[in-house]
Amino acid sequence: MRFAWGWVRARTPTSLKAGEETLERLLPGLRDALYAAGAAEIRVGRDVDFFDPGGPVPECDPGFSVTALSRPRYERVPRDKVRALANVTLRDETPVAGCLVDEGSCVGVELSDGEQVLAGLVVDSSGMNGPLCEKLAADGEADFDS
Repeated sequence: MRFAWGWVRARTPTSLKAGEETLERLLPGLRDALYAAGAAEIRVGRDVDFFDPGGPVPECDPGFSVTALSRPRYERVPRDKVRALANVTLRDETPVAGCLVDEGSCVGVELSDGEQVLAGLVVDSSGMNGPLCEKLAADGEADFDS
């Protein structure tokens, strides 16, 4: 593990607790599947040392833990659970031209070949500076602080 001022940098990704809880609600049993794939439980504030510009942060117990696993496995396990769902279609390596937005909600995507794919849930993992957020902001549907 390498440390930088204000940030912990590690080769093992950990999930943010709120995201972990959301994924568990959407994909029941995901946490157990992550542990079966070799994940480790990390007690926040106890199992790793954190440093800020003032030096080491004292040990604390915020009362929760997070799950740590190699990135390839952390991506594979949820993907496998999603692929197993009967009402879900994943399209790998499919260029998306844009997001279809209706009344502030993403309701599908338009592919680069012009095909429109509507969906009850669209997962956009491009981040806060990605095309969906840009479209929502441009259309006045959302206001993101930088």
